[in-house]
Amino acid sequence: MGDLEAASVLQEVPRLRVQPPFGYADTALGVYPGPSACDPVGRLAVGDEVLAGLGPRQGRWLKITYPMEGWVQAATRDGQAILHELVGKRPNLRQVVTVRSKPSKSVTMSPVQRTNASLPRDVEEKYFKARACEASKLLREFAQLEVQGWKGGKPRQSVRGVF
Repeated sequence: MGDLEAASVLQEVPRLRVQPPFGYADTALGVYPGPSACDPVGRLAVGDEVLAGLGPRQGRWLKITYPMEGWVQAATRDGQAILHELVGKRPNLRQVVTVRSKPSKSVTMSPVQRTNASLPRDVEEKYFKARACEASKLLREFAQLEVQGWKGGKPRQSVRGVF
């Protein structure tokens, strides 16, 4: 087995409290396996404390890791916040450790490779960006279908109620 290198990053994770606007407590507190999914894996209660997961929000959706892992609606359609940051409380800390194999030192590098010693990381980054671009395109198409409605019918939101 080759040598390994590790990188560590410490992140502050904001502590959030579930406080939906009036009228949203019955419809907007489900925890789902993915953004805009239909079948919840759990449910939050008003006043529950949650921790945000890794990565950015996807529209109104936020990934959480506590008290259960999944995606929740962080804001209503008209922009009212459902999750509010706890002010005056210390944020939680999350340590993200990345372990990778070191490039082999016995390989002779050409002058072109010397200018870019992290070639495997560049290839990995290009692959990640291509996948992220495709995923973003699919999510946009799904959002358009959701707004237009399935097979010419009513949009899912008007059928299922407020999300």
